[in-house]
Amino acid sequence: MKETERERIADRLKQGPGQVLANLAIELRTLLYILDTNVENIRPLLEGMLSELELGLSELQDIIEELYPSITFRELGLVPWLKEIAHRYETQYNLRVNLQVDEDVVDALPPPVTNVFYRVTQEAMRNVAQHANAHQVLIQIYSDPSAWLLEVEDDGEGVTAERLMEIYSSLQAKKTFGLPIMHELAQSVGGELRVLTRSPKGTLVRLKVPRS
Repeated sequence: MKETERERIADRLKQGPGQVLANLAIELRTLLYILDTNVENIRPLLEGMLSELELGLSELQDIIEELYPSITFRELGLVPWLKEIAHRYETQYNLRVNLQVDEDVVDALPPPVTNVFYRVTQEAMRNVAQHANAHQVLIQIYSDPSAWLLEVEDDGEGVTAERLMEIYSSLQAKKTFGLPIMHELAQSVGGELRVLTRSPKGTLVRLKVPRS
C-alpha cells in the first residue's frame, strides 16, 4: 500500500470513527453529570449518542470494505452487493435508494471495471450520506454502443462549480469528499468521471468507461 493511501485511510479513521468516539466520550461525561442534576435531559442525549455511534459504525464498515471488499461483493457479485448497500443506507440514513441495473451489462463488465464500479459507488454513496442532505438516490448501470456507464444521482443540495473548485484545491476536502479518488479510479480503467449539478437540485456522479 502506498504511503499516500495509508495517510488517507489514517485520516479517514481519525475524522470518521475516531472523531465519533471522541465525541461520545465527551457526551458520556456530560451524561454522568446530568445523572446527578437533571434526569429529564438524559433521553435526548442518549438518542443523539446512538445516532453518532451508528454513523461511526457505518463509516468504519465502509473503510473496512475499502481495504478488503465485502464478502457479498467477492462471493456473489456487484448486483447483490448493490442490493445490500441500498438496504444499509435506507436503514442507517433513511435514504430511499432505487436501483436500475441492467444485469446483462453487469455480467459483461471486465473484472477491473466491475471493481471500479464497486469502489466509485462506495465513494459516491458515502458523499450522499454525509454531505448531500438528500432523501432519495438513484443508482443506474447501463450501456450504450461504445461504453459502460454508472450513475449515482441524489436529490440533495447539489454542488456548485465554485464548491467543486474548493474541493479539488483543499487537501482536507479531497480526503473528505473522495472526488479525486473517484477520478483516479475512473482513469485506471480508461474512463471519465463527471460530477454534475441537477435542476432544480441534486448531484449526479457519472462514470463512463469505453468498451474498447
